[in-house]
Amino acid sequence: MTKHPKLLSAKLLNFRLSLASILFVVSTLPLIANSQVPPTQNTPSTPIYTPSAISDDYTRMFEYSLKLLLLPEVREFFMDIFKKELQISPELRSTMKMPEDFKVKEMSESQFIFLLQQNPSLWNYLDQYLEELPHLKIRKNANAKTREAYEAVKEKWRARFRLWIADQGVLGRFKVYNNPARTMPLLQADGKAGYFEPTVYFNHPLKYPDGRTTEAVNLKQVWIDFIRGAKQQLAINVFDFDLPEVAEEIIKKNSEFLKNKLPAVRVGIDASVIKDKTEVKKIYQLLKTAGVNIFKVNATGLNHHKIATRDWQLKSNGMVLLSSGNLTFSCIDPLGDYISGKVIAEDQKYLLPNANHIITMRSDSFSQLVNYQLTKILDLKLRGSENPLGGAFKVFGESLGGVKELPFMIAGFSPKGGLGDINRDIIAQVIAKTQGRIRMIQFAFSSKSIEDALFEHSRKEKVAGREYIFESVSHTAFSLEYWSRFLIMSGYDVVDTADGKHYVLNADSRWNKEFTTDEANNNRARMLVAPNNYGQHLVRLDDGSTFEVRSKIHHKIMICGEGENTTLIIGTSYNFTESANTNNEHILVIKDPRVVPQVLAAFENLRSQASSSVEVITRKRNVYLKSDGKMDMEERRATEELKRTIEKNKRKLVGSNILLSGFEFCSKQLKELLKSTTSHKKR
Repeated sequence: MTKHPKLLSAKLLNFRLSLASILFVVSTLPLIANSQVPPTQNTPSTPIYTPSAISDDYTRMFEYSLKLLLLPEVREFFMDIFKKELQISPELRSTMKMPEDFKVKEMSESQFIFLLQQNPSLWNYLDQYLEELPHLKIRKNANAKTREAYEAVKEKWRARFRLWIADQGVLGRFKVYNNPARTMPLLQADGKAGYFEPTVYFNHPLKYPDGRTTEAVNLKQVWIDFIRGAKQQLAINVFDFDLPEVAEEIIKKNSEFLKNKLPAVRVGIDASVIKDKTEVKKIYQLLKTAGVNIFKVNATGLNHHKIATRDWQLKSNGMVLLSSGNLTFSCIDPLGDYISGKVIAEDQKYLLPNANHIITMRSDSFSQLVNYQLTKILDLKLRGSENPLGGAFKVFGESLGGVKELPFMIAGFSPKGGLGDINRDIIAQVIAKTQGRIRMIQFAFSSKSIEDALFEHSRKEKVAGREYIFESVSHTAFSLEYWSRFLIMSGYDVVDTADGKHYVLNADSRWNKEFTTDEANNNRARMLVAPNNYGQHLVRLDDGSTFEVRSKIHHKIMICGEGENTTLIIGTSYNFTESANTNNEHILVIKDPRVVPQVLAAFENLRSQASSSVEVITRKRNVYLKSDGKMDMEERRATEELKRTIEKNKRKLVGSNILLSGFEFCSKQLKELLKSTTSHKKR
């Protein structure tokens, strides 16, 4: 690599991305954002925006990010130089519902990549900096003379970078990308699309407006096909993993890689799940023995990813898979918890997995981004606050005939996604930009930021003269927890009395005060729980024996808007909870008409089958729902994770004179639950 002995001139340091290209990109950045039909679009032969002298070598950019943003002095330097540009304006702080004292404490990964993307001519200087700067461990243990030399090198490079950053184009544009609604675009230097063939798969039927239906897809097979398709690289990170068939495919692919002198397959599994579940421990040992590069991921919260990436360095072959379900029988096997034996016909409707989906797409830049995220978790073992601030990244799809706006997807990762809170910085902003109906299919929903955004949306809809329509289908048990926003949005609360726990209508609820009686009743009627074939059932065999199966709504889906303005949150591991911000999670916002019909059909299938609303179930369970002692691990872990945010807030229980902290209330529930917990047998 050629080294340049002198700092680049101011002329060379100017941004080389053309003004026309910049204006186009910025104008298309507002954050709003399978298929069980085959994709029809091919790679376009013409650019979708003006080609320019930027770099799209994101693998190298992400390597710089790993080497530089993890150094405390580098973070401090950028914070010092960009101190003014990195601050949130009072107007933006108000719009995004941030605390008055909120301050950005560091440059985000997405901002740093933006800096590198538009200034590839500066990369040689970064190489020199990294070569010349002594290693941190040497600095800490060094004598005074070595320390002095280190400080001299550091100050020399600070001075050089200050001269470069003085370019007003750099400082001015950073303000644009300080708003998560203006995300970092992973542009292609040739101006062409960054992702192709987005394909969504559901493990339950789809119901289309014309009455047409499609059958469930085997999500386990989707995973297997993805693994088989890897040519040179494969990395996977999941919360839970008990599927031998998938493990076998990973072992085969790993053997193929090693035979061809390629890097071993990398696989991460939540460390606590490996410890607590015998089936997962067996999978871990199986993969380890076979030479797979297997990791016990010890996350600050949960290692909750369900994500894979392959061939990120093989041009035009990069591909990603994002799932709402774990690599478990209960999540993605077509028969769910079914063990063996001939089930009587009447009970076969209960042999189904948790309701889940997968989205895949071809994308070199996105596959490189996912590998970068997994490198931090698996190889560098970063936890929680050790991660840099994430920001959010945007990738454009190919131009579609008859569609004015380019399709795009936005990806965020926690912990420290967005400006530190994905609920507030990404999901709530999608809602804020929505006009019309909002639909949700959700496992767990406890985020007040998202509830607040939905309430503000209801007011805007009324002011605009439109009927507020929010429809949902949710996991029944979690919909009835006192922290459930579905319960709160239904205008109900849980009351602790001498007779037990009861659901009562909360006269002080804003969801009851803001609407007329008829409107409030309509709102409640649209918030549904899972269809009856989901849940806990005792299945009968033809020999007279029985066994228990459990299934639940496990999607994390939001459908915002209607028609060509529809934006989706799909393919995400991120439940809409406060605790998800501290987990290892991924979230995907996508605005692409190629996947909207399938997602709408998935919602309609579940909605049409559901027979009860949250309110109806609360009335049926006049006495507060008590655990049967058989919560599965994810439910239990999710409940435990809520304690961290619950204990920070005290809530007054309506209808009672007792004031309990959320932590005390939750602890009381957990004691009752754990006292009667029995292991849940799965195949």
